[in-house]
Order: sequence, then structure tokens, then C-alpha cells
Amino acid sequence: MSAERMAKREQELLESFMNNATDRFYILDEGLNIVTVNDTSLRKYGLSRQQMVGRNFADVFPSIRGTGRQEAYQRVLKTGEPYSTVDLSDPDDQYRVLAFRIEGGMGLIVTDITEIMAYQNQLEALHASEVLHIERLKMLHGYSQIVSQAKTVDDLVECTLDAMESLFDVDLCGFLVVLRDNLRSCGVRGIDVPSSSILDFSETGVAAALLQRRYIEIEFPEGGLPLDGPGITVRAIKHNKSQLVNDIREDPEYTPIIENDFRTTVALPRLSELATPVFVDGFPFGVLNLEATRLNAFTQQDLELLEVLAGHVAGTLRWLKLEERMRELHTYIQRLSRATTIRDLIESTIETMESLFEIVVCDFLIIIDNRLQSLALRGPELPPPEELQVDGRGVSQAFFPSEPTDTPVNPAIGLNLEGSGICARAIKQGKSQLVGDIRLDPDYVIYHTPAMEFFAEKGIEILSELCVPIVVDGVPFGMLNLESGKLNGYSQQDLELLEILANQVGIVVSNMRVFNATTKKLMLSQEQYSVLSDNMHEHALRLAVVKDIDEIAKITKSAIKEVLGFTRVGLGIIERDGLRYHSIDTPTTFDSIPLDGPGITIRAVKSGETQLVPDTESDPDFISLRTSGPITRSELVVPIRIEDQIVGVLDLASENVAAFNEQHAKVVEIFSSHVASALNRSRTHELESSRSRLLDYQSRLEALHASSTRLVQASNLDEIAAITVETFYQSLGHAIGEIGFVEDNSLVMYGNTQRDISEKPSIPLESKSIMVRCVKTKEIQLIPDVSEDPDYTILYVPEEGFSAKSELCVPIIVDGIAVGALNVESQQIDNFTQDDAHLLETLAQHIASSITRLEQIDRLENYQGRLEALHASSTRLVQARNLVEIAAISVEAIHQVLGNVFGEVGFVEDDRFVWYGSTEREFDERPSIPLEARSIIVRSIKTKETQLVRDVSEDPDYTILNIPEEISVRMSELCVPVLVYDEAVGALNVESSLIDDFSQDDVRLLETLAQSVSSAYNRLQADQTRARHSIELTYRLNNLEPGDSYICESHDRCYKVFAELSMHGVPGLCIVRDDPTKLVERYSLDRESVLLLASRSIRGFSAVNDLQEISLTFSKTLKEAHEPIILHDGIEYMITMFGFERVFNFLQEKKFDILEADAILLLPIDMLTLNDQQKALLSSEMKTLT
Repeated sequence: MSAERMAKREQELLESFMNNATDRFYILDEGLNIVTVNDTSLRKYGLSRQQMVGRNFADVFPSIRGTGRQEAYQRVLKTGEPYSTVDLSDPDDQYRVLAFRIEGGMGLIVTDITEIMAYQNQLEALHASEVLHIERLKMLHGYSQIVSQAKTVDDLVECTLDAMESLFDVDLCGFLVVLRDNLRSCGVRGIDVPSSSILDFSETGVAAALLQRRYIEIEFPEGGLPLDGPGITVRAIKHNKSQLVNDIREDPEYTPIIENDFRTTVALPRLSELATPVFVDGFPFGVLNLEATRLNAFTQQDLELLEVLAGHVAGTLRWLKLEERMRELHTYIQRLSRATTIRDLIESTIETMESLFEIVVCDFLIIIDNRLQSLALRGPELPPPEELQVDGRGVSQAFFPSEPTDTPVNPAIGLNLEGSGICARAIKQGKSQLVGDIRLDPDYVIYHTPAMEFFAEKGIEILSELCVPIVVDGVPFGMLNLESGKLNGYSQQDLELLEILANQVGIVVSNMRVFNATTKKLMLSQEQYSVLSDNMHEHALRLAVVKDIDEIAKITKSAIKEVLGFTRVGLGIIERDGLRYHSIDTPTTFDSIPLDGPGITIRAVKSGETQLVPDTESDPDFISLRTSGPITRSELVVPIRIEDQIVGVLDLASENVAAFNEQHAKVVEIFSSHVASALNRSRTHELESSRSRLLDYQSRLEALHASSTRLVQASNLDEIAAITVETFYQSLGHAIGEIGFVEDNSLVMYGNTQRDISEKPSIPLESKSIMVRCVKTKEIQLIPDVSEDPDYTILYVPEEGFSAKSELCVPIIVDGIAVGALNVESQQIDNFTQDDAHLLETLAQHIASSITRLEQIDRLENYQGRLEALHASSTRLVQARNLVEIAAISVEAIHQVLGNVFGEVGFVEDDRFVWYGSTEREFDERPSIPLEARSIIVRSIKTKETQLVRDVSEDPDYTILNIPEEISVRMSELCVPVLVYDEAVGALNVESSLIDDFSQDDVRLLETLAQSVSSAYNRLQADQTRARHSIELTYRLNNLEPGDSYICESHDRCYKVFAELSMHGVPGLCIVRDDPTKLVERYSLDRESVLLLASRSIRGFSAVNDLQEISLTFSKTLKEAHEPIILHDGIEYMITMFGFERVFNFLQEKKFDILEADAILLLPIDMLTLNDQQKALLSSEMKTLT
């Protein structure tokens, strides 16, 4: 080839390279005028070559003026030092500029970095998002304190809406509640929405309805969403699961919250919604709802924050419900305390249970002859009850054991306490029984009573039960029993309320017995007995429920007036050094009577004995203290004794001589014991109120809040434990306390108030321990007497002489999982209250929040580390030369980023998914599946969507593919499609042997890797396209056609064609006869493609010297390589060795192999070595390369 043709050809190749490159190339002269530009630049700006060439660069691109770029280009021309800069001004065209001097001017290379910057921006945005999430967690912690202090439902709704408005960027936030069978909005905030609540709590009685298990009879306004209808918020209630809908237009169940209350004022339609249910004690209370006018407005982080807020709301609601139900219970107890007969007592108790609890049936049972007998079985589905019968069956004797039996007892009636039965177990153990599913309780017995037969006929099923023993004077007396048609129909709160009711029933029965015995000792007439019994019983029961001293004095005066007929009655209480009277009708000369002075009342206090004075004028201690009214002629003073201490007196006076007798004194003495009990309760109540309200709810809560503030700043579990231990003692007043966390199936102790546990002892979760039980059940363990708990174990003695008597243990719950426990112990029996439990539970919640924050930080750091590893893999993917390398790098990245999971990579080829790489096996032949097959991978490719399958056993498309037998069973799967211009070209798939093992972070990371694979795939396709164009250009320039065989007299021409095609990626085989080292250096050949035609190998090059061996080498190359080029030098040598005929036959045979493989065969040969016939024969079979 002439030098002119070679120069022309090189120029053509250079232009082809420039015009097919993805970068923009410019050559400028020394005046910065454009000399030449490649096609990529022309296509980018939609200009023709004539519009750019010859013009000044700044005229074509005026935006560079004033940026300093012109001056920088001039410096390049002057100094020769290259200049590089990045332009990020246009988000759709971000690029890097490299300017360098060339002869006569300057070259510019402009590289598009838009995709790289977008990826970097994604990383920065992700980091900013995580930082913002941590700040929102801190805000949520502050609002949780406000929510927990709400005193009414109305307040709770308002502060919850405040939190939602502050925490979330939304157009509408709502607080919905379940009323009857509808979901109603009781509070809404947002753009163009009235600030007032939709429901008026004060007027409609909504608050009372919400806080009671059974709805009261009130009329609610029209509107709301039926719970059996559609609606995203309704769906959240039905499934007890948050609903995140980023395009409500595609959700067939979307329904506005309230159709006619505020929608008419809202202009923009809602496009996204997030709804989180609020459940209290397992029952649906309502929904926290967020809506936005933009698509994809909510993230997984938003969902998690809203669920945490809903948890705080549920906790506050539980206490509000308890307060409401306690007020209701108090009202019923007042009525119960006024019961004067057995019938009244039973009826009042049954009506209380029917009103306070949700039941299928409730029952009042008493023990008669070691059997539990039902006195009043009631239920809303049962037929109306007949009049309650209390005569017969030994009922009176059960209530009043000292009386003779009224009717012989039938031993076949009732539940035998020696047999099975949940109620029988409660009596035997002396403990309440809360059974969530009676079908699982081995002691549950079905009794064939008329009520049970009625339920069977109606299809009514009993599923849960709550029974509480009634104890009178320390002896089991009977049982209050509730049964429900729901699983877990009763909560711990229900148990506590029923225990209060049962305790009050026991008190009333005890008082009835006392009064019954007292009146008989006085040997009153039947008429007197009836009057005395009714009146004294009524007033004594009234005393049983009051704690105010003035109220006690009023009841006492009323009782004595009605029972004995005396009106001048005083109640004197010892206060400091005097006796102070309450409820005195007439003016006196004193505020209190000194205890060291005279007086009949003072004598009663000092002696501790009743003072019966028929005539006060004959008593030297009598002093008159009244300033008006009748004089006192006789007096009866009875001391009031609590244990061994005189605390006051009952003082009766009369203007008549000898107005009082021994019977009067006896009655007043009996009544004084009830006054003493009332005063004792009053004192206890005052002390308890002072301690719990002032200390617990002020000092302790404030101290606890301070500790929670420190917990937010803790950086590890050791710091959390140290702060907690300090809080035990200084803030909560618990001398013996410890904290442990679950690690490797053990509970590891991190802190203790009494000893250094730097070695961190542990308790296996299989062992018996109250702390272990607390962690396993995720329930608070309040143990009044540890000696009666079968799981109590002395793990260690914190100090000499310490002996635990009671224990309180609270689980630390994070995302529904018990991650640890707080435990406190006391040397006193029953030393922990519900307030202690609530405070410790609050501390546990703060610890859980702190752990969640640490997990968020760890997750962020872990995520950043995995992102860095992913970024490194993305850099390597840019350099991948083929799909095999892309798959290998991707498999390695999956292992680095997602850990020990089964990962695989594949690409779509000819309507099949073909595996290219796997973390756990190598492929001898690449397996594949058709795209019509059922598979999660295929579904991901077809839908072009990520598939996160938490349990593959529940996915109908899951198929076991490509997993060796020795590999464990897969339980969860994550598959991400590789998309190039919205076309799925492959997929990344990972599987795990654990259920629900992949997080949203894993999804984002794998999707990011898929984007990098997509870019590498796209670049590879572009490179292959450019290479194919270069190959085709080389074919055209050399007049070559795939499938043809050529002879050429120029060895140099053949080697250059071979080298050029090899450079463009065409696989080849080069059989040489000359020095292979020199040929490799001269033509830049790949050593692996060179084969020496000789009898032995030299310089590391393999050799062939047999015609059959050469034929096999040809066949192997044509089979394994795609459209290869074969250069066979040394034909003259072969003719010499094997003769022309054999060599010619060999070439004839290979001609069609070349044709079938679309390969090219180049045969450089010196035609002078052949005769005319041989030349003709070769020319007839092969083309000539000129």
C-alpha cells in the first residue's frame, strides 16, 4: 500500500474514532476559533458542521464569558500546562473539560458527567435524609413527653395533631377514631381545613364512648367510613398494619376521611397517603392519617416515625381509659356499698360487671360445701333472667356461717373444687386467672348447663375467660367470672378492675356478717333488729368508701342519730397535743381540747376505755365548753382505737340525766371500730397520695425526664446501662436494680446498683427466672411475694443480709421484640405499685428509644460503609469489558454489601434469562430459563419492578432454580431488574435462608448496584456498537467479507489487517513461521493468539507441525470464538512438508468451515513458489486481497 493511501486510511480511522466517541472533541487554533469538531458535539447541540467550524468558541458558547474559561484557555496556549474544570450549572448537562496544547492550537475534550453527578447527589441526599431522620427522632422524643401528659382525649388529639404537623411535610393530617362500626375523624389539620375538631367531645359524649369498652347510648353525627367498607384507613384497622400508598389513584379502596365535613374547602386532590392504626390492649381505637397533594410523598422512615408516635398515643390512651373506668367503677362501688341484703349485693355486682366489661356471660359464684355454685348467670344474648333466688341451696349459711343451714345442699350441683376447671384453679391458687384462649388451657371444662346449651344452639362460642376469687376475712368465699367470644378478650387492665370489684364484694360481705352478729348479741326485738341492722349496715358501708375526715364525721353523726336517736354527737380526732372536734352543731369556746387538761373525753383518751357518765354534775372531770344551747347532763364517750393507739373519740351528749345505757355503749363501740377503719383508710390514703403524687409524679417524673435526656446522648449499651443504674437509685428510689440485654440467646447483665458487673454475667433464656419470663412474654412482671413464684431464682446476693421479698421486672421492647429488661427488687413483700410499674415502663420506653437511635446511627454508618463498597464496585464496573466481567464484579459487590447471602446475576438473551454469575457456584455451562416460566426473577423482569418477598413459601411464583443440593433452603428473596432505557436487560437476585431477611436498605443498595450494572451494560453495548462499526469500516477499507478466505502476496498487509481487527475486539488465531516475538512487538499482537508453525516451541510460544493438529486448532477456534479472523502464514512450508495436494485439500475443507462461522481466513503466500496450475487452483477456491 502506498504511503498516500496509508495516510488517508489513518485519517479515516481517526475521524471514525472521534465521531463515534461519547466524549465531545474540539480542536481550536491559537485565536480560539474552532478548526474541527466531532459528530457527538454536533448531535449534542443540534448544529451543523458549517455552523461551528471557523467560528470563535466563545461565540458558539457565549455562556463561558465571564467564567474565566477564556483566560484559562489562553494560559494553556501560552504555558502549555493543561487546564481542567467541571461545569455543573446545567443539571441536564454536567461535564468535565480538559484543555491541552497541540501544535498550532489547543485540544478540548468534554466528558459528560451528568450520570456520575446524579449518583453522587443521590449519595449526598441519602446522607442528608439520614441526618434529618435523626433530628426528627429527637423531635418525636419531645412530643412523646407531651403526648404522655395529656389529661383528656381532647387534649391527646390536639397534641398528637401538633406532633404530626411538626414531624411530617403534609397537606393534611387527621386523627380518626372507631365509634360503633364507623371510622370517624375527630381532629384534622391542614391547608384550607378548619382548625376545630370534627367531633365535639364535650357535647356528644365521644370521649366517654371511646374510653369505655362498651359504647354508651348516645347519638353520633352522620358520616364516617364503615369498618366493613372500603378505605385505606379502614384497611389499616382491619389488618392492624400501617398503609403506605404513594399513589392513591391506583388504590381501589381510597375513600376520603369525611365526605362532607371539610372536603368542599380543599382545592387540590390528595395523591399520597400514610395511615397507621392505634390499638389499645389489642382493641382498635383509631388511625393516625397523613395525606399529601404530591406523589411518593412518604417514605419508610415516615412510616416508622408515625408508628412510634402511634405507640405513645396508645400508651396514653391506656391510662386515660383506666382513669375513666376507675371513675365508673367507683360509682358502682358506692352503690354496692349501700347494699343491705344478699339479693342487693349480688344484683349490684352483676350489674357492675355487665356495665363495665364486654361479655358473652358473667357470673357471681359462691362456695357451698366445697363446690362453686352460680347465683346469677347473666349475658346480653341470654333470655331475660327470672327473679334472683337466694333462699335455699345453703346461700344464707355461706354468707352467715354462724347461722343454721336453711336447706340441705345437693352435692351434685356446682363445680367441684377438687376437680378441673379454670375457676377451680383460681380458688386453689388464690390467684386471678386471665386466659386468652381457653381452647389451649388444659383445665378448661365445658359444663352442660342450660346456658351452654343455649349458646350451642345460637352458635355462640366462648374463647377467653377472666375469673377473680372473692376472699372474705382471709378465707375463699366465691368467684366473679367473665367470659368473652373473642380471643384475648380481656386485658391486664380488665383483671385489675375486676380484682378491685371482688375485693369490695369481700369487704361488704364481711361487714354484713359483723352487723348480723352484733345485733343478735344485743338481744333486740325483731322490729328493733330490723331497723338497727338496716341503718347501721347502710352507714357502716358508707364509711367503707370515704376517706375525708369531715365526711366520716357527718356519716357518723347521721348513723347514731338514725340508729340510736341521739343528735348531739361529736367526732374528736387527736391532732398534735389536742383533741379537735369535727361536725359540732353549736358554738364552742375551743378549737381543740388539750390532752394534758381535764375532761371526760380526755379521760377516755388516756384510759382507752368507754366513759358512761349518767350525771355530769357528779363527775369531777366534766368541763362545759359550749357557749350556747342546752347544758350537758349525761355523756357517753367511746375511744377510737387503731391497732394499739387511741386516735380519737365518739362523744355523745344529752340534756337529760341517765340518757345512755350499756346497750347504747355497746352499739357505739361496735360502730367506733368502723370509724377507726375509715380513719385508718383516710390516713393511709393521705400518706399514699402525698408520697405517690408529690414524690412519684413530680420528683420522680422530673428526674426520670432528666435521665431520658441523657439517654438520648448515650453512644453505646454500656452508657445506657450506667445512666439507667443511676436512675434506679437517684430518680426512682430503687436501691436494688439491674439492667440486662439479650445477646446470643442469653440475658446479659450490663448494670447493677449494688455491685460491679464489668464481667457481665448472663442468664440463658432457657433457664427459670422472672427476668427471663419477662423477656419471653414481653409482659411486665409484678411479683408481690417472690416465694410464691415458681420461676423465682436467686441469681446472686447483692449485699450481705439481703433477702428479696418482692420483684418488679419490665421488658425493653424495640419494634415488638424484647431486647432486654429492667429489674428491681425489695426486701419487703408487696412493695411495688402500679405507679412503680408505670415509671419503670416509661424508663424502658426511653431506653428503647435510645437503642432505636443507636440502631439508626449504626444503620447509617453501616449503610455508608456499604455505599462506599458499592461505589468502589461501580468504579470497577465502568472498566468491565464484557458481561462475564460485569457479572463477576456484581457478584463480588453483592457479597461485600449484603453479606452472606446467595446472590446471582443474569441477563436476558433470546427471550431467556441466562445466569452469568453466582456467589456460591461456578457455571460450566450457563443455565437459563424461558421468560414464560413462573419465577420471581422472571416476574421482576416482566414487571420491571423490584420484588421483595419476605416468605417465598407464600409466593405462588417461587420456584427453586439453580440452587445446589448442598445449599440450605431459601426462605426470603430480593430481586431487582436491570433497566436500560426502560427495558429490562437482566436482574440481580439474592436469597436468604431466613424469613424476612432483607430490609429497605438492602433494597436501595441492590437497586443502586443495578443502576451501576445498567450503566456498565449500556456502556458495553455502546462500546460493542462502536467496535462493530470500526470492524465494518475495516472490512470495507480492505474489501473483506465475513465468511471468505483470502490469499495475499503481502505478508505485511495481512498482519496489519489481522492486528487492526484484533484491536477492535475480533478474536483471532495467528499461525506464524517467523520470529513470533518480533511479530508481536511489530504489530502489537496478543501473545495468546499466536501459534508457531514449527516442530518445537520457542520463547514460550506453542508450536504445531502436523496437518491434522493444525486442522483441529482451526476447528476449535471456529467453534469457541465468534466470527474470528485466522491468519495462516507459512503455507510454503506446509506445501514443502505435506505436498501441494494435501495442503490444497485441507484449504478446500476449511473453506466451508470459515463460511459457516462467518470467519475470515488470510493466507499470505509468495505466488512465485507455485506453478501456474497451483496458482489457478488456489485462485479458484480463494479470493485475492490486493
